[in-house]
Amino acid sequence: MKHKILSPIALILVAAVLYVFAAPSYRQGEASLAGRKAKDFPVQIAGASRLADLRGKVVVLNFWASWCPPCLEETQSLNRLQQDIAGKGGVVLGVSVDEDQAAYEKKKAYTARAFDLATKDLATQSQSGGQFFGIHASNDGKIMIFAGGIPLKRDGQVVGAVGVSGGSGEQDHAVAEAGATAF
Repeated sequence: MKHKILSPIALILVAAVLYVFAAPSYRQGEASLAGRKAKDFPVQIAGASRLADLRGKVVVLNFWASWCPPCLEETQSLNRLQQDIAGKGGVVLGVSVDEDQAAYEKKKAYTARAFDLATKDLATQSQSGGQFFGIHASNDGKIMIFAGGIPLKRDGQVVGAVGVSGGSGEQDHAVAEAGATAF
């Protein structure tokens, strides 16, 4: 008789614990951010210099870091989402939480030299079905698949690389390309 009473109670208790941890209002012990306004901060996209400039649009904020393999893996999905919502006035903003921009630039240069390939070109090749699938999750986080790393060539031979960070991928690539051309 005792087991017949304890079993449903234990089941209810387990269900309650699972609900608390799976509830949308629970974020690793913090209160939900749903419905709150995001704090304003500077952004580097066409048509906006601050997050507040995007008021009234659908904005997907993605916080990521170069040392986080799952963050890097979701990049192509976020790029596709950006393409899907751009026509509807939406935007995906990636916010890097990396603390050392110089280390970020070094990773781009390292990657460009290690593969003798611009990092923007490596990004597509590191996705499922690509020649370097999953490479960004290897080498203890040294591999960077975002635009801004370009090999430096002299007399057709790769002799080094340049890595640039701080702007959009297109801006970083353009600055790195200018540096490689000047070299």
